[in-house]
Amino acid sequence: MQSPAPLDAGSQVSNSDDAALARGWLGLLRAIEPLKHLPRTGWLDRDIASPESVAAHSWRLAVLAWVVASEVGLNANRAMAIALLHDLPEAVTGDQTPFDPVGTSAQDRRRLATEPPDRQTWRSPAARAKKEAAERAALNQIVATGPTGVGARIANLWEEYAAELTPEARLVHQLDKLEAYLQGWEYASDGRLGQQETLRSFQVDCAQLATEPAARALLQAIEEWAGAAEKLDPNQKTLKPE
Repeated sequence: MQSPAPLDAGSQVSNSDDAALARGWLGLLRAIEPLKHLPRTGWLDRDIASPESVAAHSWRLAVLAWVVASEVGLNANRAMAIALLHDLPEAVTGDQTPFDPVGTSAQDRRRLATEPPDRQTWRSPAARAKKEAAERAALNQIVATGPTGVGARIANLWEEYAAELTPEARLVHQLDKLEAYLQGWEYASDGRLGQQETLRSFQVDCAQLATEPAARALLQAIEEWAGAAEKLDPNQKTLKPE
């Protein structure tokens, strides 16, 4: 590939500090680029054709987090930043599903999504700690490519999210599950999801995790829009948190 012609002398960056910062920004952008075309594994497991990327999910979650946080009196910009950054480690680790530790194939994970086992099996503290450790190592690798100050801020926001240290982090955790549940019903509505029963695991997750009033209201709105209660087993219409 032929290199572009150099800039005119008058337009070149003259401040060496600015040039170093720009190289750091570029390094960070290059490190997270895989997220733009990394498909969400859960949708691949459900045989969705051309599913969304991790970056696409993070973008809509960020919009959702900003909107909801604004409405409920939280720091909207902080919530939006957490949502944008929460999946950055997947640029290195890839996208993993909660069923990865117990399902060895897409078929196994699809079956587990349809008939989820006890949540302690697929949402165990040990599994979460192992996943977080791998993601922390991946994030450290990613932020090392960028400017030190920015890297530290990214790492701090990610740790805030992982440990649910603030109201904004707790809200984003809940909205993360709800955005995915909504996406599943959108795939069902456009005909790309052939097995609607595989959304059962999302329903179980959201019923358990959506504890904030705004999140509970959004869950109800999603199920009303999708007609989820009618499309699932009638005995499972009124899921309540355990």
